[in-house]
Amino acid sequence: MAAKPGQEAYHRFRSWVAQQRITVDTNNTEKVWKYYDFGPKDVTPLVFLGGASATAEVFYRQFLSLCPKGYHLISVQFPSYMDHASWNKGFDRFLDKLGLKEVHLFGTSLGGYLAQSFAQYHPKRVASIILSNTFTDTSYYVENAPCAAMFPMMPEFMLKRMLLENLPSNVVESEIADSIDFMVHQLETMNQSEISSRMTLNCTVDPELRPIDLHLDSKVTILDTLDEVAIPEKLREEVYKIYPHAKVASLKTGGNFPFLSRSDEVNMHIQVHLRNHGVSPNENKLGHQVEQLKKEIEQSEDSAVAPTADDVEPAVPAAQTVQVENSTAVMSGEEEEVSLN
Repeated sequence: MAAKPGQEAYHRFRSWVAQQRITVDTNNTEKVWKYYDFGPKDVTPLVFLGGASATAEVFYRQFLSLCPKGYHLISVQFPSYMDHASWNKGFDRFLDKLGLKEVHLFGTSLGGYLAQSFAQYHPKRVASIILSNTFTDTSYYVENAPCAAMFPMMPEFMLKRMLLENLPSNVVESEIADSIDFMVHQLETMNQSEISSRMTLNCTVDPELRPIDLHLDSKVTILDTLDEVAIPEKLREEVYKIYPHAKVASLKTGGNFPFLSRSDEVNMHIQVHLRNHGVSPNENKLGHQVEQLKKEIEQSEDSAVAPTADDVEPAVPAAQTVQVENSTAVMSGEEEEVSLN
C-alpha cells in the first residue's frame, strides 16, 4: 500500500536521503533547485521529473527500492520558469552543477514533456527516457485554458483547486486513493510561484517542439496505465505515434501516479529499461550505509515482496512481452513472453 505522510516508509526515506539545494544562474537570475540524490556516483543516474503537482519527494518509493540495489537516483523539484527554453537552460546548468555529463530521464505528465524537450535541446546529455502518462504536444492545454496568461497573478488556493479538479472524484481502490492523498499533501507544500510556473509550462506551445521529432525510439520506454487518468487518451496515443518503435510497458491499473500506487511494477520496468541501456549496478558499491537501509526496508511492516530484476534478461530483445502482475510490457518484433512472477 502506498505510504501516506506519517507512515514508516515515507519517514524512512526522509531520514536516509537529505533534501539538497543548488542555486543555478539562468538568464542572469539565480534560482534554487531542490533535489534528492542517492546512489553510487560512478553509475549514470536516473533523474525523475514529476508533473504539475509533484515535489521531489513523490518518487520516494523508487529510492527505497532501487537505491539498495546499486542504482543512482535523483529526484528534482525545479523552481519557477515561464517558458520551455529557460527551463531547459536551467536544467542543463543544474546537471553541470552536479557534474553530470549524461543522464537517464523518467518523466511523468508535464515532466515527460520536459524530458522530451530537454532531449531535443541537449540530445548528447540524454542516455535514455522513460515516459509515463504524458504527452508530446501542449496545444490541447493551450486551447482549453484561455486564462493561462493569468496563472502568475492567480492566488495560490485557486491554482491548487484547478489542479485538484483533474483528479478522479469517483471511488477508486485503496492503493490509488492513497497515491492521490499523498500527491494532494505534496501539492499543499508548494507555493504560488512553483504552481503557476508548472501550469504555465503545461499551457505554453513551444514552436520548436511541435511536432517532436527526436529519433529516440531506441532510447524510449513508454510506461502507461490503462485505467482512468487525467491525460486525455488522444494525447497519450500521440506519444505512441511519435515513438513507433519504443518499448511499451502497460499497467492495467494504477491511475495517475503508478510510481506510488504500483511502485513494485514500475520499479521492475525501470530496472529492465536501465539494464537495456547499459546500467548494471553493483549494490556492493554503496557499502555499509545502504546495507543498513536495505535491512530496514526488508524488516518494514509495509514492505511488499516484489520480483527481482534478476528474473529478467539484462538485455530485453526487441518486441518482447513482459508481464509483471497486472502489467504488460509489449516490445516490437518477434513475440516472446517472460513471466516475472
